[in-house]
Amino acid sequence: MTCIAHKVRKYYFWPFLIGNMQLILSISGIFLSLILLYFNARENKSVRYLGGFFLLAGLYSFSMYTLLNPGSVTLTAVVLVNSSILPYLIGPLLYFYIRSVLRDDPVLTRRDLWHLLPVFLFLVVVSPYLFSSWTNKTQIAGKLIMDLKSQEFFDTAFLGNKLTVYVVFILPAILVMGYVLGSTKLLFSFLKNKKEKQVFISQLPTIKWIKAFLIIEIILVAGYTLFMIKVFCFGDLRRFASLNTLEHLLGMGPIAILILTFFSPAVLYGLPRVPGKRGEIPIPQETPEPVSVAEKTSLLQFESGYLRSIGTEADACMDKFQPYTNPSFNLTEFSVLLRIPVHHLSYYFREEKKQSFSDYRNEWRVKHAKKLIQEGRSGEMTLEAIGMLSGFPNRDSFRTAFQRIEGVTPAVFISQKQG
Repeated sequence: MTCIAHKVRKYYFWPFLIGNMQLILSISGIFLSLILLYFNARENKSVRYLGGFFLLAGLYSFSMYTLLNPGSVTLTAVVLVNSSILPYLIGPLLYFYIRSVLRDDPVLTRRDLWHLLPVFLFLVVVSPYLFSSWTNKTQIAGKLIMDLKSQEFFDTAFLGNKLTVYVVFILPAILVMGYVLGSTKLLFSFLKNKKEKQVFISQLPTIKWIKAFLIIEIILVAGYTLFMIKVFCFGDLRRFASLNTLEHLLGMGPIAILILTFFSPAVLYGLPRVPGKRGEIPIPQETPEPVSVAEKTSLLQFESGYLRSIGTEADACMDKFQPYTNPSFNLTEFSVLLRIPVHHLSYYFREEKKQSFSDYRNEWRVKHAKKLIQEGRSGEMTLEAIGMLSGFPNRDSFRTAFQRIEGVTPAVFISQKQG
């Protein structure tokens, strides 16, 4: 049995794994990017751009696998041109992510609408195909499946002009390279700016991550761009049919980077810095490289001081405005009240306070409920009403939180006070 199992792995499993490596990588990328978005996009809006980048990259890799390993006419007809819009969106998402992290501002402006101009031009050029009949699309897909190496197919059958070929296969790669280089320019500008380098010392790995991320993207996109130019500009379509090997390499790079993000909280929570308007926080002078032990200690004290200031302002806001009495009060609303970035607050609760925001909020709600009970309000209203006045959405959540924090139920607490 062991011998048979070994032969099965040798003759079936490994050829299947190698032959479908790109498919496995693209599906893995899509799945992991969805996980990244689900668990982190709420606390750090910059992660939305990063997750979107990986998601579209995975979808594009899947579409390329479909074209290079055509089997289904229907699926090939769907992805042949439609998927080519993905690179036009991948580039802007990459640029928005790098910019939002370095500037600590994920908000888009009206000027960012210009990044959609290439998408509009793409839709104009390929509109004859997009608005053609489904029969025509399946016929083109069938021709592609029969002869992937045919120069005549790309010159005539494929929408009848080379402009569309360039817009679908070559221009997207060049455009993504332009965004990668633009993001690299942002990084160099950031490193040259002395004030911008005043960041949390514990978050400095984010800069290293961005450097590695951009270097890998430059290598992958440059190789892909040169390959496509050689294939379509010089008519070497035989190489297009052998693109699988290159696609495996292009798929491994982003997936490896995506996996690394799950082991680096600094990447997922951005690059916090002291906001410029917080004048009460002393701004340290830039320290030369390499940083001495004394200088590192000074920066750590600076970080600790900023975190303590967040805690002080958070407690003062809760005590004065009592926002916790709103049942829907969340971390994002708290960020708006304090005028502190939401991922700064996430970092504070996770690293400094060692407590979730939900527990912190419930402590204030229980404190408020105790105050009402001590004022004798329990004789005027039900426990459920006291809990709702304190911000709890229902009686069960009030009872559970109260007992966890005080060690007794609200009813027992009232009886103790009355006794």
